[in-house]
Amino acid sequence: MSVERRYSNRRPVDFSVSVKYRGRRFPLARATDLSTDGMSIRLPGVTLPAGTLVELEFSRWNRDWLIPAVVTHGDMESFGVIFRDSQPKLFAAEINTPNPTVKPPLSLASNSAQAM
Repeated sequence: MSVERRYSNRRPVDFSVSVKYRGRRFPLARATDLSTDGMSIRLPGVTLPAGTLVELEFSRWNRDWLIPAVVTHGDMESFGVIFRDSQPKLFAAEINTPNPTVKPPLSLASNSAQAM
């Protein structure tokens, strides 16, 4: 079992991110998880060591974002980053947008109707 090291809430997401590293661009990455302080990114076949400086570039919520970040951990499938500056506006925009990856709970009314 691993120890949770995050200091802020996170939210599952699914959107395209371009990862820029030492003049190279990896445009096929996917953000999978977001908090005010960082992001998890799926990028199969690319390994970036912890401490690597990257820039994350994406368009979301009618705005272009360019966020400097530092890789915290990773493997051949994905990696996590911490933003160099907290991004509360990014996270607020995300939590105020309906999230199709999270199903709403069943209401008590629908549960009692199914039981009859």
